Amino acid sequence: MKKTVFAALVVLLLVASGATAATISGNYLEARTASVWVGACFANSEMGLVGQEAVMGWQVTDGRWNGVSVAGLSVVGVVRAADTLGTRADMPASSVIIVDQRASAEQAQALVSFVRASAPRLFARVVHVETAPIQFVLEETSGAGHHGHASGAAAKLVVGDLARVVTREIREHDATCANAERYYEPLVAGIHAEPAFTTAHEYRGNGLGSVWSNPNRPSAYVGTFAR
Repeated sequence: MKKTVFAALVVLLLVASGATAATISGNYLEARTASVWVGACFANSEMGLVGQEAVMGWQVTDGRWNGVSVAGLSVVGVVRAADTLGTRADMPASSVIIVDQRASAEQAQALVSFVRASAPRLFARVVHVETAPIQFVLEETSGAGHHGHASGAAAKLVVGDLARVVTREIREHDATCANAERYYEPLVAGIHAEPAFTTAHEYRGNGLGSVWSNPNRPSAYVGTFAR
């Protein structure tokens, strides 16, 4: 009898945990102006000099946020920090959020809320919210990268005429110095992603007092998110 009651409790706990599991999920891409898959020697030479900027994109494939269905929509966050991103948790930053132009007003509000909840410190100071057509294409790869490390994936994020990120898998010759590794982790919570090589990374929007183009470095993460 006790075993039966215990088993029933386990089932109830599993059901409850499932009910409170991720309510929103999809694909994720992040590109920074510093290498993320790199040896410590090279990362230390960049620290404090580059890496203050990043473009992050979420493509929602399923789910709701704040009770609003946002499946099929995308949203992009662009960040410019005071120092190299990833070096400290309380990094002051300014940000712009770009919402899929197909979103309704209610969906746009939910997507902005989702981005701010995904990285509260980075999006504590949102200076501008706008809409644009967003194209997010992810091509999964199953191979292994340099020295057996996961190789990331080929992806493309085009945000109107504001931003563009293109990535491919990491290859052996992409290492900038010996002992390359995941030196920085993704900037936001709920991400399962692997490093990727950035062939294009540019931002030409307003609001951050800076535009940039920073291609051809192992500076991206590509994968999925679930919250």
